[in-house]
Amino acid sequence: MKKIFLSVLVGILAGGALVALDEKALIVNFKLDNNFNDSSPNKRALQPLSQGQSFSNDKNQDFHFGPNTDKTLKLGAVSKDIPSDTSSGITFSGYVKKQGGHSYGGALFAFESQEEKNLALGVHISYGFLTFTAGKKTYRDSERRFADADGEWHHVAMVIPPESSGGEFSAYFDGKKILSGTVERFPSYGEFHLAAIGPASGSDEQHLSFQMDDVKIFKRALSEEEIKSLAE
Repeated sequence: MKKIFLSVLVGILAGGALVALDEKALIVNFKLDNNFNDSSPNKRALQPLSQGQSFSNDKNQDFHFGPNTDKTLKLGAVSKDIPSDTSSGITFSGYVKKQGGHSYGGALFAFESQEEKNLALGVHISYGFLTFTAGKKTYRDSERRFADADGEWHHVAMVIPPESSGGEFSAYFDGKKILSGTVERFPSYGEFHLAAIGPASGSDEQHLSFQMDDVKIFKRALSEEEIKSLAE
């Protein structure tokens, strides 16, 4: 079950230490409560990529972005105003649930360059597999095919360390580290895309069909304990 943090400052016990996530670290927070507004102090709202955006709610739960009635997902949303600077580190965090239908590819939450081919930073789906990119090289989580997910909410995160550390990025699924990879540093990785999923092979029926909620970007590299706290 996904966990929504209602306070600005959150403290929980993890491994005997207090883990705190404060609003100063937030670049954006898209709760997707029937809109693409940013609930962080920065107020960087997303612009829809198509009309008829679909928001839905499960019984006794909050709203989230998800498939429409025919189980296809309209193109999501984009912003040119969200910084993709990795010099001090950056963290992506969000909840995703598979919702049936075809599964192909697109951005879950990621920066993508329109000028430079294959340049991206963030989390994508490729033929049903989770993929993680920090530059021009993509790393695939081959252990789990998201197209065959179990219909439950899952937390996905990607942590890019500060440039001074020279370390690799870390990818997480439900609070557990699943892979790491090289970080290629660029001044900008392009525009931020949320759920930018399109049809495959020209067919309007072939979309990635899933739901998304509580997408956050932090302007620092969160620790493993902090990722675990977000995933609980």
